[in-house]
Amino acid sequence: MPLMKDIAIILPTLNEEKALGAVIAGIKKELPYAKIIVADDSSEDGTEKIAASFSGVIFLDRKNEREKGLCASVLHAMQKYPHEFYIVMDADGQHPAEALPELAAALGERTVVVMCRKNPLPPLRQAISIGAAILAKARLMTCGRMQVADPMSGFFGIDRKTAMAAMERGHFVKNGFKVLLDFLKSAPEGTKIVQVPYDINLRKAGASKLGATHVVGLLQSVLS
Repeated sequence: MPLMKDIAIILPTLNEEKALGAVIAGIKKELPYAKIIVADDSSEDGTEKIAASFSGVIFLDRKNEREKGLCASVLHAMQKYPHEFYIVMDADGQHPAEALPELAAALGERTVVVMCRKNPLPPLRQAISIGAAILAKARLMTCGRMQVADPMSGFFGIDRKTAMAAMERGHFVKNGFKVLLDFLKSAPEGTKIVQVPYDINLRKAGASKLGATHVVGLLQSVLS
């Protein structure tokens, strides 16, 4: 049996009622000791009701917060709920819960664990992903940071000390949709980066939130 750690899994949500239940059920099966935080950015569907149907799941209602966006939701959850380690994953089912035990095992002090997609996405998504990764890698190179295969991954783990230090010293684009890049840019010297390959799932329910504001957020993160 793997060593249990104080881990909180953060699920940033916006209208994910169709997929959220299966995601939470998968987490509870694969990593039953982890806390689950649903950081919700003003959903107008039944996302809150789905979260409330599971015992022990924390629903962070952000509808009255001034700063909106996936990045802002993740940072808010980390600041409000202290845990030794955090795992961030999407609530749409694209990140497989089966990969959680390996991710959790790799987490340690001063560590960022990046889950790197190894299977191709649909053609348009793949083209967008490759273009974004090129920009992100170039930005990491300019600030002397370690290169990673998938700097735009939305599936990663980080210890609290590293996360808090990065928040204090770095510039985070709150309305951005890929908070990992900002953590990688701002992580303290000596932070260990662990890369774990995984097969991403295709979205089975709900609609993608990718839009022009996300592209702008990425450019802001790359240029900051």
